[in-house]
Amino acid sequence: MLDPQSNRTLYTDALTPPPGFRFDCAVALTYSLGLDTLLAVPLHLLLHASGRAQTKLLKDRLAVLDGVRQVAGRLSIFHQNGRILAPRGPRILYSLLENSVFRASAPRDGIFHPKVWLLRFSADADESAPDRNGNAPLIRLAVLSRNLTADRSWDVSLTVEGRPENEEVDGNEALVRLLRALPECAPELPEDRSVQIVSLAFDLARTAWELPDGIDDLRLHAIGLNGREWLPPPSDRLVVMSPFCTEGALERLAQTSDSARALISRPEELVRMTQRSQGATELFERCLVLRETAEADDDEDMSLRRGAHTGLHAKLYLCDEAGGTRLFVGSANSTHPALIGATNVELMVELAGSEKRLGSVEEFLSNDGFGALLEDFDPNDIDPPTPDEVEAKKLLERACDAVAASNLRLSCQQADDGQGDNGRWQLEYMGCNPYIPICAES
Repeated sequence: MLDPQSNRTLYTDALTPPPGFRFDCAVALTYSLGLDTLLAVPLHLLLHASGRAQTKLLKDRLAVLDGVRQVAGRLSIFHQNGRILAPRGPRILYSLLENSVFRASAPRDGIFHPKVWLLRFSADADESAPDRNGNAPLIRLAVLSRNLTADRSWDVSLTVEGRPENEEVDGNEALVRLLRALPECAPELPEDRSVQIVSLAFDLARTAWELPDGIDDLRLHAIGLNGREWLPPPSDRLVVMSPFCTEGALERLAQTSDSARALISRPEELVRMTQRSQGATELFERCLVLRETAEADDDEDMSLRRGAHTGLHAKLYLCDEAGGTRLFVGSANSTHPALIGATNVELMVELAGSEKRLGSVEEFLSNDGFGALLEDFDPNDIDPPTPDEVEAKKLLERACDAVAASNLRLSCQQADDGQGDNGRWQLEYMGCNPYIPICAES
């Protein structure tokens, strides 16, 4: 389970059409969004769908432009309002993505935080279909802890595939509800995209997944649509992996298990909680962090990591119960907005199997498992941020949120200088929030 040596995957693996299929459409949910990373998505799909040699296609600029435009028309990307990362420079291709990207907000004043890809691939017309589904499309689901950015953090993901059946399949309802709630979260969503997403949701509701080895059941959990608290079920042993934590959420998590074996988080997060109160971290038998040697591969170019987020970013809840194991992975941190208050929109996937086949908490923490990358937390190994630095970061986050919520609009008007010279233009940013200053430039 989660073998760090043999189970590493590339983000693009989830986007590559399987043999005998071609890309039809997709919806992606993310918190933050990097335009350079997003631009690679339709290009990757185009290169695998064109039927032309990739080197020849890339030399044909008009074909690339037209192909990216067509693929982008079948992509719908939802991100938290205001969380598009500033690109490194201007690219004309960004304009081709404009009608594919939609800002979203959580319905209960939290944040839109899921990390999901749902893709539909159509069977090639010349492919034989001996199975009972005929030429039914293939549905691929990727549930991640990673945003659609160039972060180089440690993340976890699950990818499964299946074909729609005649009847609805138990376990998919939560994501179906989330997809159907997207028009409410993103009011600017055009009608044609809503129709596309409804079609995907209809197929998803009837899709039977091909489960990975050792998995007996798969269920999806959406958080934040109804405000209900979400916690893993009662267990004998529990491991929590979360880069961000709050004391109240950790206390509630520890209460679900007879033995809270380990809390795995970032050193700076554990330092922060220890400074405020040691009660939450003491509920866990061990507090663990990634070893420094796990931060990068030996052959990795460290220059690629400059300016990129690194460290632990995976969210994971592992439970042992009466000979069985349950593993939850997805987007939800161990925080009050994600789990207890449930104001954030999150998605988690639950995998259940026997302890013998899926593994156990002890095996996960052993040196033969993920434990080889972990070490006990020592607060003396890190210099914590000062209170002023913490407060400054909070103020900056609130300022960014206020700007994003102000619904800024750009007005462009020709300026008359009174002397007949109409070659000047006045640009003005306007927002609905009176506390956001207006910036004008001529």
